[in-house]
Amino acid sequence: MKVALSGFRIKPEQRFYYLIAGNVLVLALIGFFVLRPVMGLLAEHADQITAAKADIAAARQKTDTLREVKKTLPATEAVYAPVLQSVPKHEDIAGYQTELEALAQLTRVDLVTVDTSGEQEGGNPGQAQTKLNVGGFPAFPVSIDIVGSYANVLDFVNRLETMNRFTRVTALEFVQEDSSGEVKATITAQSLYLGK
Repeated sequence: MKVALSGFRIKPEQRFYYLIAGNVLVLALIGFFVLRPVMGLLAEHADQITAAKADIAAARQKTDTLREVKKTLPATEAVYAPVLQSVPKHEDIAGYQTELEALAQLTRVDLVTVDTSGEQEGGNPGQAQTKLNVGGFPAFPVSIDIVGSYANVLDFVNRLETMNRFTRVTALEFVQEDSSGEVKATITAQSLYLGK
């Protein structure tokens, strides 16, 4: 089957429409291959701008919170200044033992031993745990042996945790000494100090 194209002619008024259709097709192809990556980059930048705006809003909120805290800072410092003054800036083990002796006299117990070396009974000195960290504060281990009545021993333990020096009792063992009702208590604790 042969098609004769010799009689097929584009009319002059149709040339304009074919020209427009060809230009539209070329522009569509250019838009698809050129503008599509550009639009992708613009969308990515728009996402980054949105994330940056969210970060700025969060930073402004934190700044407002810090400004409110700054307003209350002098009152807070006034409340906690006596506490911070009573807490030593270094270990001060000798001062701590003096405080324990005064506490033992106050609670009427006999202070038998105070060990701050951190060595476990029967362990070797290499296993000493002298560098502790409790809640972000440096601390040193304490092992205290006391003898007294059950009530006085409990009073000692209670006052130990509420004295000026922050001390956290981690273990407590009771052994009855004799038929007189006295008990021997071994207290394992950690004493905090401010450090640097």
